[in-house]
Amino acid sequence: MENTSNNVERQNRDESRWDWSWAKLALGGLGAAAVVTGGVLAARAVQRQRTASNRSESTDGSLDDDNDSASSVVTVGSQLLSMFLDSTRVFQESDLPPPSLSNLDSLLADVYRRHVALKDSDFDAYYAVYCDVFAELQEKMKAVDPYYAQYSSRKQFAGSHFDGLRIGRPDEFDVDIVIRIPLCHEQAPQPADSDLVVEPSEPGHVRLRGGRQYSALPFRDNWPVNRIAYGWRDDEGYLLRTKFTDWFKSVVARALNELPTSCGRPTVVVRGQTYYLKTRESGPACTLIVQRNDGFRLDVDLVPALKFSEARWPPSPDYRDIPLGSRAVDWMVVPKPVRGAGQLESARTWRVALHPQEKRLIYNHQRLRQIIRLMKKLRDAQQMNEIASYYIKTLFLWESAQRDSPAFWNQNESTIFKVMVQKLYEAVRDRRIPYFWNAENNLIGHVHPQVLRGYEVKLQKLVELLQEPRVPLDKVAQFLLTGDEYNAYKKFF
Repeated sequence: MENTSNNVERQNRDESRWDWSWAKLALGGLGAAAVVTGGVLAARAVQRQRTASNRSESTDGSLDDDNDSASSVVTVGSQLLSMFLDSTRVFQESDLPPPSLSNLDSLLADVYRRHVALKDSDFDAYYAVYCDVFAELQEKMKAVDPYYAQYSSRKQFAGSHFDGLRIGRPDEFDVDIVIRIPLCHEQAPQPADSDLVVEPSEPGHVRLRGGRQYSALPFRDNWPVNRIAYGWRDDEGYLLRTKFTDWFKSVVARALNELPTSCGRPTVVVRGQTYYLKTRESGPACTLIVQRNDGFRLDVDLVPALKFSEARWPPSPDYRDIPLGSRAVDWMVVPKPVRGAGQLESARTWRVALHPQEKRLIYNHQRLRQIIRLMKKLRDAQQMNEIASYYIKTLFLWESAQRDSPAFWNQNESTIFKVMVQKLYEAVRDRRIPYFWNAENNLIGHVHPQVLRGYEVKLQKLVELLQEPRVPLDKVAQFLLTGDEYNAYKKFF
């Protein structure tokens, strides 16, 4: 346990140095904005040091905030700022000279600068709106629901922003909000005595069954608040994700009702401009849609989650162990059911989530993130919509795990790009992308074979182009760019 703690603390220090190095590089290009960012990163580094020193005092090793809304927003906001600097070189297309396209590396680099990297002006605008809206919403959510006020804890980014893999425009955020349960989550010697037993379900999913202490919640202190969690159980003691998400979405809805309205819609004013809010259900998430009259739109997926100590991993022998250098204290479950399950099993199943562990697996791998972003651009340009960003990242997780050292990711972009395009082609050809933590879960098993066949045909053509002795750059560009983008770009050939 001591070695694990030391490894986590060492990686936290390394990531802090990495954040600072990017802040220094950004000072010349971002001016005053980078100074502000540097201050946030400094706060983040201090917070990490405090967290590392306090982990032994935490009952579950969590990185919870102190339930103060301003603190929550600073924590999540500093994550996003540092991820932005950590992952994306900022370019304004108007500042870029015509490219010298002499080989595949030069093409990939130029497409990345012009069409993949986030623009600083876009990021500033969306980030400012997110911070103010999220802070206001958090205050209202805590005001309308005592359980949320007492037991909501860590707020962290998930998805592309958390991994530093976002491309294009930063107009979609994914935020996990950890909800605590007034129970001990450690495994008891006898399952019947455990407060919350983790049972394996289909690969990638678990069931959660309450034990004796969960059943005894009505007889414990703070019952007027804790009865909310007690109501999430079914008659057999299983924690129902459906009731959990219904409660969470009701908290968001009640919070929105407390905001000022204009034209019958909840509003938040940011820097003198009025933003209109509404929600949409999207799987386990409650999607908050933030709009302005001039067409501005920001989508924020709010996902409630439960966390467990890494001592409770794996949920069954079918899962791989968490590599020592990728441990991150806890793992989570989110209320997403097994695809195609019956009504009862669907209500009881939760999907496992290891966002911090996966981020550490791809940490310090040089060009890995840049190639993932280019692969996502390829996916978007070719309209391979059934290949989720997480599926692409999973291919890279497997490739990283199967190589003995990160040296592979230090090669030229073109070399890595060719390898990973081949891997994606083989995956759609074989109709299989195994989940990294449990290979029995085929992430694309639900996609219609004819759809995957169409993707296979497209990728086979690109693979053949990349294998030519002299790669035809104009033809490769047509795979990476949309029709309109290529029409504007072809003048460079």
